Amino acid sequence: MLNSVSNQQDIRERKVSRMLQKTSRSSVQQLLLSNAGQRSLWSDLPEVVESGILDNISPSERKLQEAIFEIISSEASYLKSLNVLITHFANSPKFTGDFAVLCPKDRCTLFNEVYEVRVCSEKFLHDLEYRWQETIQLSGISDIILHHAKTNFSIFIKYCSNQIVQDRTLKRLKSENVYFADTLKELESSQACQSLSLHSFLMLPMQRI
Repeated sequence: MLNSVSNQQDIRERKVSRMLQKTSRSSVQQLLLSNAGQRSLWSDLPEVVESGILDNISPSERKLQEAIFEIISSEASYLKSLNVLITHFANSPKFTGDFAVLCPKDRCTLFNEVYEVRVCSEKFLHDLEYRWQETIQLSGISDIILHHAKTNFSIFIKYCSNQIVQDRTLKRLKSENVYFADTLKELESSQACQSLSLHSFLMLPMQRI
């Protein structure tokens, strides 16, 4: 009888181990898309539920897993918003080219640093995603955060230093350039913005810090 119980326990543990080490699971960005852009709890993810791990971890460990996954999923959501800022606003044909409604200098002041910020986010999320693909019971990510803080996050200092000039430029353009103001209203009304203004998107790196 004891041997039977022990064998069943061994089988269950091996099954959990295989599920934990599965490497073909959905990326965090794919999970955001499948969930209409809303971030999920770690414990609600199908991979986690199906693994049976929730029956074998303590409440404190579960809280830790939720906190780690929140960092990863929020970075994915942040990168998604940066992509909207760049593709919908910064790269808009109405802000570039010969018939743009703002001059190259003003466009540079508004958007120049956001490209570097996106590269920073892409590198950071890449390493976080790799950790998620390794195992659904996430190990600590402090090493990843420390590495990027030392090598990759200096762009935030540069971006924040430009924030006052950026904000003044946006206010001036909205009040003095009627073509820019009208174009901006049109762009901001797009469903892609989800009722957020250009100013809200430009503030994202500040809020992320």
